Amino acid sequence: MVLHQLCYESPPLFLIFQAFFQEKDFHKVQEAALAAGVSAEDYQRFVAYVAGTYSNMSNYQSFGHNKFIPEISSETFLAILHSNPLYADEHALYKAVIDELWP
Repeated sequence: MVLHQLCYESPPLFLIFQAFFQEKDFHKVQEAALAAGVSAEDYQRFVAYVAGTYSNMSNYQSFGHNKFIPEISSETFLAILHSNPLYADEHALYKAVIDELWP
């Protein structure tokens, strides 16, 4: 309920990040992103954005209600999402979530 009350982007962002980290093997998804050509700095920026989103339960700060955005391009963000090994599995729920929710 909280996600829906904060902003319209919150529920899909939450679902995307839950799907991305569903296996809880953080090194595996990081290594996959780096192997896909994403820089270590950009991956860290992605993780910082995810952490901020989880912390605020939205992409708005809990104080002042200011929106924050990732410090990476949308192409890099999508490359990270697609680098997850689950994306290669046509039957994985992860692929369906990303394809459905990413604009």
